[in-house]
Amino acid sequence: MAGEKKLSQDRQDAARTFIRAIVEKDFGGNVTQAAKRFGVAQSMLSEFLAGGRGAGTKLLSGVADYAHVTWDEIVGRSGGSSFLMLRQHSDWERVVALASEQHRGEIEEQFFRDAGEWSSVTGLPERIDVPFVAALARELQALARRDQAFHAPAKPIDRGNGNERTGTVSKIPKAVPGSVRKKSAEG
Repeated sequence: MAGEKKLSQDRQDAARTFIRAIVEKDFGGNVTQAAKRFGVAQSMLSEFLAGGRGAGTKLLSGVADYAHVTWDEIVGRSGGSSFLMLRQHSDWERVVALASEQHRGEIEEQFFRDAGEWSSVTGLPERIDVPFVAALARELQALARRDQAFHAPAKPIDRGNGNERTGTVSKIPKAVPGSVRKKSAEG
């Protein structure tokens, strides 16, 4: 086809490595499930992973959408705006298991899992250790607790005369920069 660009062999190999890692990690090696999530035929994904064909636009788009990454990241190009999830680090699972064991009871398990999903970096660090993962999970837990406090349901307001009224109490301080407060027509 005229105008069609093909990826170099090293880019195809990088894409194959990237996609194979997702299939193994997220789908337990089940190519059929992965193909469904990527929106491609199982035979096409199998053939690609075996090296029998290159990555086409449909596969690259499906993987990019699934993994929330760019095509450049899939094919091994690094750009200024590319981000990687920390869970992509080869030591992530091992270090998370150690950190969650060492900090059991202090930090909820879900925040260790979330740390790898919510933390993007422009390049993966060479080394990830337990204190780093624990600090990240601890901060996510603190953010979640602050968010829960901010969005807490309204409580009855006791007016001191026995009449309680349920209402929404604004938890936004009056001096929030950029906040807009409308005056009533009377005031």
